[in-house]
Amino acid sequence: PEDIPERLVKFVQAFPGERQLTMLVHDFFTVCPSHFLLNHQGKYCGLPGIDTCQRCLPALNDPLANLYVPKNMELWRTLWGKALTQATEIICFSENTRSLLLKAYPNLPRERLRVVPHKVDYLSGQYVGDQSLPRLRVAMVGQIGKHKGSEEYISLVEVAKQRRYPIDFYVIG
Repeated sequence: PEDIPERLVKFVQAFPGERQLTMLVHDFFTVCPSHFLLNHQGKYCGLPGIDTCQRCLPALNDPLANLYVPKNMELWRTLWGKALTQATEIICFSENTRSLLLKAYPNLPRERLRVVPHKVDYLSGQYVGDQSLPRLRVAMVGQIGKHKGSEEYISLVEVAKQRRYPIDFYVIG
């Protein structure tokens, strides 16, 4: 994984003025080898200081993060920072992603960062199903895992069940 940013930099430098590099930030791999920002305890970290990250990285038990053998967060950020700096445009899909990227790389040229939310206007917005039930419906969309808050979702289901709230829970994906 640490070779990718260097290859991107070399690509851009090999064609000065001829090639543009657009980076799409779908997750936080440019910030941390734990691309969903789950710490060594499996909890979302919110991007703490670099010292905390450096202590966490060697303790991670994540197959993707373990591909990064040096386990050096400062080196990781230096390498990816160079690639991000070479980018002509950096597209984030939420303001939260943009702010976390800038937290990790405060010197990134802000004019190169754009927030372009995913388009969902192709969805009709029409409800299909039994509308006679006076129940709240809560759905988790996509693969349900720790990175999407599965533990919190499960505890919400358990509390609603214990208190007999009129809520139906679904996982779509």
